[in-house]
Amino acid sequence: MESIIEALHRQLEKYEPTAIYTFNEGWSDDDKFIVETKSGGKYLLRLSNIDKASRAQRQVKIIEQAMHAGIPTQTLIDYGPCLNNERYFILLKWIEVEPLLDKILSYSEDVQYNLGRKAGHYLQKVHQFSTTYSTGLDWDVLFNRKIDKKLEMYENCPLKYDRDQELIEAVQTYRKNLSATPQVVHHGDYHLGNMLIDKDRVIYIIDFDRHDVGDAWEEFNRLPFSYDVSPTFASGLVDAYFNDVIPHEFWEMVCLYTSTNALSALPWALRFGDDEITTMKRQTESLYKQYNNFNDVIPQWYHR
Repeated sequence: MESIIEALHRQLEKYEPTAIYTFNEGWSDDDKFIVETKSGGKYLLRLSNIDKASRAQRQVKIIEQAMHAGIPTQTLIDYGPCLNNERYFILLKWIEVEPLLDKILSYSEDVQYNLGRKAGHYLQKVHQFSTTYSTGLDWDVLFNRKIDKKLEMYENCPLKYDRDQELIEAVQTYRKNLSATPQVVHHGDYHLGNMLIDKDRVIYIIDFDRHDVGDAWEEFNRLPFSYDVSPTFASGLVDAYFNDVIPHEFWEMVCLYTSTNALSALPWALRFGDDEITTMKRQTESLYKQYNNFNDVIPQWYHR
């Protein structure tokens, strides 16, 4: 039987590949490969199951909009069904950069802040993209359902956080602020781990595969993955996104969104073992600290 690598060589024949090998970094459900070609080209190939083709097609549209908006990202080369119509592929140009997560603390506080501001301006642009689909529900209805589901997941989880009642009370308090706010395109996983940086300190935004739509401020539910590493970067991101005028209501909603995420983080981590469980417990403990046991609404990590 022909191997998937052999099949991909045939599929990508017009690019004259000389080597195709697996690339396993990241949490994506896609299968990923590096493709090297006779002309010296290098590409990232993402493969989805064909039953997820519609989602992959939406991802293509979002990458196209990112390129058009001037957001540095991997250049889209090709896409479509492949391998006897069993998979859907997205071919992206490889970029010679480093993970920003690995580099951020090597920069001065001023540089970290200004890189955060760049990321905040890019996020403004993402939230102006044309929506690729509709949820069909008002945001308050949709997110209240999500909260109820995550509460149920947490209640059924054999592991629990210390002082979890304070976390649950914060969710119940701030969910009352939900409204039928307009829904925008989300990157879906916007944090340091999905950003790259080149030698000229240009930030590249990658991995749009978790895109969705919703309240623009929900996008900030991944802030813990940034402020746990560089509070300065996270502060710059927020400042730039709001053009330095941050509404108080934003902080209340970020508390809701990050706390709601924490409820489902522990059940999620169970699937991946002790390291992820420890990470999620540590991150949730950090929430208590940042919000002074949920007595404050502006977190301690934020500074101007």
